[in-house]
Amino acid sequence: MNKAMSKIAQINKEELSAEKVELANVQEAKSLQKEMQKIEQELKASSKELANYESDLSQYEKTKQKAITKVKEVGNLMEKYGNAKNDFNSVYDGIKKEADKLGVNINDIDAIKGLSKAFDDLSEAYRPIQRLHYKVGQATGIVR
Repeated sequence: MNKAMSKIAQINKEELSAEKVELANVQEAKSLQKEMQKIEQELKASSKELANYESDLSQYEKTKQKAITKVKEVGNLMEKYGNAKNDFNSVYDGIKKEADKLGVNINDIDAIKGLSKAFDDLSEAYRPIQRLHYKVGQATGIVR
């Protein structure tokens, strides 16, 4: 009988050990499932966030390209301003010399009044664009 009891006890012990192993495996599986669900939620949230960044960066790139085009256009206009300034000085100086020879006050000449006003207005428009051209040019990598 002792042998039989010993055998039963051994079988029960083995069954309990097997149940403990199964229970440990079940707990591990449940824990792993929770961890996987947490990672899934984080991936979904990160995916949405990255999609927003992708959209923002795409829009930024489009805006940057528009800015580059405008900086180039403004650069050409600034060059035209420089040429117009040189032309103004040349014309003004030429007329001034002729007016001085004739004893006429240059400021009394209507063409000079109109030309001077046009140059003043042009210079007034040039000042702020010069700073903006530099700042936007730097931001886009065109102006260093």
